[in-house]
Amino acid sequence: MTRNIWSNTQRSWLQTGFPFTIALMVLKLTSLFFTTVPSLGGFLGHLIFVAPDGLKTPWTLLTYAVVTGGTFFSFLFNVGLTYWFCSSLERSWGTKNFALFFAAVTAVTAVSLSLGAFVLHREFFAENLLPVAACALAWGLVNGDEAVSLFFIPMRGIHMALVAVGYVMFQYAGSQSPIAFSQGGALGRIAFETSGWWAVPFALVGCGLAWLWVRNGWQYGFGTLLPGVARRTVKRPSLRLVPNQPKAPKPKDDRFTLRDLSPLEMIAKRKRRKQFEKLMEDD
Repeated sequence: MTRNIWSNTQRSWLQTGFPFTIALMVLKLTSLFFTTVPSLGGFLGHLIFVAPDGLKTPWTLLTYAVVTGGTFFSFLFNVGLTYWFCSSLERSWGTKNFALFFAAVTAVTAVSLSLGAFVLHREFFAENLLPVAACALAWGLVNGDEAVSLFFIPMRGIHMALVAVGYVMFQYAGSQSPIAFSQGGALGRIAFETSGWWAVPFALVGCGLAWLWVRNGWQYGFGTLLPGVARRTVKRPSLRLVPNQPKAPKPKDDRFTLRDLSPLEMIAKRKRRKQFEKLMEDD
């Protein structure tokens, strides 16, 4: 009977379409439980990545992504972000391709933090939400024109992704340990109070890899990675009814530009949309 229960659970887990994301959330829940048991909490210290000394324990380049802590409410928010962005990408790209992407942005972020810690001569802690921020940016690039709602505020997918990345970076900067304050006047105090932000540019390298990953279509196969290497055809899922049909250009108003990030532009587009809907109702 126990074997049947395990088989049914395993089958249900694989049939969800995002088994890797579920495993990631379960591991985060397990690490949260470990923090409540003093005898088990020490084990998490072997999974946390602290730059630059973390390079001496190479497994922490990946394991820090499943170590979480704090209050249960913050854990729910953490898991909510993980589920929203990671599960969608995994269903779209497939478990194998998404797992490769997640491992790549996780390891590259840790290596980048090590480089920053070596250059600035200080320690940086790797936060488990940093790979999720890279997934959020990838999700926004894939679903940039989708209409979504954040706390009943309508916006596009790319806007929600940028909000998620900004939130993670603000949280990450505040979680870094401050440097020792030196009596260096105003400049010394500013350096002390903003020391957490020194790690943010290095933490964003994972997001840069996510942008490069989606831009080159690596979620469907790798093309040219090195100069002089012949590019092979990238196999993408064919969802069109007529294959090899040239894609119709998007209307100019629907293309994403930096101007779309302006609140005034968002208000103006919303006003034009309402005018169009009213015109259609009158007809």
